[in-house]
Amino acid sequence: MFRGPLSMTEIARIIDKDKSTITALVNKLIRLGYVKKDKHDADSRFNVIAVTPKGEALKPAFISIARKLRALSYKDVPDDDRGTLVRLLTKINENL
Repeated sequence: MFRGPLSMTEIARIIDKDKSTITALVNKLIRLGYVKKDKHDADSRFNVIAVTPKGEALKPAFISIARKLRALSYKDVPDDDRGTLVRLLTKINENL
């Protein structure tokens, strides 16, 4: 689900956190070399955040962790109930 370079506002919206929180997290990731900050192609007044090759190298590990977590979360939940669960949680999230 890689989306390409994103603005801080877009990142904040996607992970549902305050922009100030995102700024601190992104700055730490920049210092560690996992992401970089570039000027927006269409409007140089804005910055975008992009994953570096070092950050991309973590992708297989994150995918593996996500799959294991999903399998653990859905353990003993029948397949037909999983769709219902996702739909209900989505509706609750939208209501909040």
